[in-house]
Amino acid sequence: MPLSSGTTTGRTNRRGDSRMLIKIHIPKTIFGFLLGAFIFGGGVVSGAYLSSYNFNHNHAGNAEDSGTQSTQNERWWMFTADQWTAVFTGALFLSTFALFVATFIGLRTQTKDTRILQRAYLSVEPGGVKPFEGDDERIACDVIIVNAGNLPARNVSWFLDKMYSEDPTQENFSYGPVTGDIVIAPKSRAVKGTKPTFRPIFAEKRDLALPDKGWLYVFGKVSYHDGFQKGRYINFCHRYNLRGARGFEIPIANGRYHEKANRTDEG
Repeated sequence: MPLSSGTTTGRTNRRGDSRMLIKIHIPKTIFGFLLGAFIFGGGVVSGAYLSSYNFNHNHAGNAEDSGTQSTQNERWWMFTADQWTAVFTGALFLSTFALFVATFIGLRTQTKDTRILQRAYLSVEPGGVKPFEGDDERIACDVIIVNAGNLPARNVSWFLDKMYSEDPTQENFSYGPVTGDIVIAPKSRAVKGTKPTFRPIFAEKRDLALPDKGWLYVFGKVSYHDGFQKGRYINFCHRYNLRGARGFEIPIANGRYHEKANRTDEG
């Protein structure tokens, strides 16, 4: 049931986000339409007025001196009706072109915003350290892959590993090729484990650990398709203090995100 609830919330958010994007871009379109209509209407009205004005002016000018008539016709505002129509047609073309550019930019922005809002987003949370049941000597170092986005994460593959270290600021981690191919639904979690460690090794590292000198690092890489783009990935690294172990177990609450080796393909 929690998954269904999360899915419903995701759908509601998508509708709300779509309405928000439409509200953002509709005013630009209306403004451009009104601007174009205003310029076109101005051209038609001005052309009709000037046509009538030139007609009356030409008739009145028959009785005037030809030199005075020539001087008046040279004034820039004494364009003919056809010339004014050409001016307003050019202005209408420029405004239409500007509207096209604004609409194109708006659509690109809307597409980008939609991808940002809807794509799959993966994160990797600490899953704790816990021994296998029974007399099994193995100890699991788990991670939890979480899809916080609104689309399924597809082609999810991973490389997971662990390392003991005395360095609390360990920086050098070795990564291998990713394996696996699963889908993680929106608002869902997938628990995975690294190559296990073993009780004798864990006990030795735990018992000999000095303050701030006994650490277990769980690190790796997860790659996926976010619903729009393939090749997405996240590198992660969790750190556990061995002196906080309870026997062969370290609770999830004791896991920390290491300040090194946590990054994504976006920086």
